[in-house]
Amino acid sequence: MPTRPSVPPLLWEPAPPGIETQSASAQGAADLAETALWRYHLRYWHEHRAQDEVIVTASFNSVPPSDTAVAADGAPTSVDYRLTAQLDFSVDGESIEALRLTREPDEALPAGRWPRVDYRTSDGAINDLGNGVGEGGERTYAFDPPAPYWPSQSIGLTWHGLDVAGLQNARASLVAVRNRGLRDQDPDVETIVYRTANVQAPTVVMPHNRWPDDIDISALGDTAEAALDAAFTTLFGRHRIGQRLVMKLSYGYSLLPDTGSDAAPMVYLPVGLSTIRPITAQTSAQVAEVLIAWKAANDPPTTRGEWVISLTQFPQIDTAAAQPLLELDRLVYRLR
Repeated sequence: MPTRPSVPPLLWEPAPPGIETQSASAQGAADLAETALWRYHLRYWHEHRAQDEVIVTASFNSVPPSDTAVAADGAPTSVDYRLTAQLDFSVDGESIEALRLTREPDEALPAGRWPRVDYRTSDGAINDLGNGVGEGGERTYAFDPPAPYWPSQSIGLTWHGLDVAGLQNARASLVAVRNRGLRDQDPDVETIVYRTANVQAPTVVMPHNRWPDDIDISALGDTAEAALDAAFTTLFGRHRIGQRLVMKLSYGYSLLPDTGSDAAPMVYLPVGLSTIRPITAQTSAQVAEVLIAWKAANDPPTTRGEWVISLTQFPQIDTAAAQPLLELDRLVYRLR
């Protein structure tokens, strides 16, 4: 078990922590819901003495500091999540036994999850410390085996399960505090509690989840309208209304008789293309009207007929941002 030995206060200020990297990446595409999930990774370094705590703040939905930035109606509000990181040392102080993360009792966690943690050793190897263990406001990530202490600790924190609708960008900031945790040992230590200036990442990072493969939504509804409506809910949940989308509609059919095989070549015909528009309660019905009207006017072949909807989601935080958050090239609703 990690130990928390009695240690004397250090009588000099800590060097500020540093942000090494931060990034946003897609989590996966095992199903429709997962296509809209992303990971935020932060790597920071600090000397991390036994007397030190690093207060890590992960800020989401930050509005860019720009005169041209305009948030859309219904844009998710900015939110900060704070954790305090501290190392547990061996009794002799030579080895690191664990990293402890703590949060205030009323402090929430991104997507309700503690981060996954890793640690870079002095030879550059990355050791995965996993998801940690603990209940309530504290989580412990054990070093197995304990790692020799060296002056610059590089810690990676990765939050999984973030949704592109409710959490649209991220930015980290750090503050190191020295000796604050020793107040129980010495009430007078308050006079030598040191705090560094706030260190903030220079910019926000945004996810860009792009999935080019077919995603079959046929089972989500008895009609294309019902299936698309269910797909919006699966992707965006309670944040669906107001999401800014571009949609491209196509109709596909087979050139060969239906043999029950999906190997036959398909032909795709363009049906419609929208500009960026927010999702409303009527969006699915409006798309269905376009599909029905086009099919009635063109009477296309019906062999293995299918609707294909290409969906691109753009940020609400800054309507001038050109980078999309989510691209689904082929939501497929089969008509056979």
